[in-house]
Amino acid sequence: MIQKTSAALSLAVCRIVKSLISFQFSGVVPEVVNFPLVLSIQMNNLVTRRWYPLLHMRPGPLHLLCVSALLTTALTTGAQSASPSNAGSQPKTVTFDAATAALVLQAHGQGVQIYTCTKAADWAWKLKAPDATLFDREGKVIGKHFAGPTWRLKDGSEVQGKAVQVRQQPGTIPWLIVAAHSTGGKGRLSHVDIVRRTDTQGGSAPSTGCDAAHAGAEVRIPYSAIYSFFDTNK
Repeated sequence: MIQKTSAALSLAVCRIVKSLISFQFSGVVPEVVNFPLVLSIQMNNLVTRRWYPLLHMRPGPLHLLCVSALLTTALTTGAQSASPSNAGSQPKTVTFDAATAALVLQAHGQGVQIYTCTKAADWAWKLKAPDATLFDREGKVIGKHFAGPTWRLKDGSEVQGKAVQVRQQPGTIPWLIVAAHSTGGKGRLSHVDIVRRTDTQGGSAPSTGCDAAHAGAEVRIPYSAIYSFFDTNK
């Protein structure tokens, strides 16, 4: 009887581990997830189910493995979430399938990436903002792309977001997945929640020329890219 109950407890703990890991890595997760609190709630559930006495038993290998995995997930992820140095330093992982999301618009962007010479750990060119014109497939000007990053069309609609996925490309600026955090107007971009940047050409920051003598200097590096605007709620 004790062996069966201990096995049930181990299975329950394993399920907690699985649920936490699934929650962490599936879909769009909140910016701050209090995993120690989740752990506390789950363990409280075990107590309310009258399994508290079983926690004093000699644990089996499966029980130890699951508890170890649970604590590692809770403590490391909780620390990362609470640490100010990590906040916003890495893009969130989002579930996005271009094959199923509704493509609202695809535009060709052409312009410049503006960099400013600044010093952090060392002198380097830091991205200030893009400044580009958006064209449709026929080559007609339909809007602008500028700081935010923001995309605004001539119909008055716009979308602004934050990069949540970055795919580095050799010799050019990276491809991006941008999650919208605000929209405006009543045009084509009013319901867009994902912007994808692909097929980039140029735009990379210079590797030299930024030092104390050039503090605050700006450079404008030509680039082009394809911007695809999606509505994942359709």
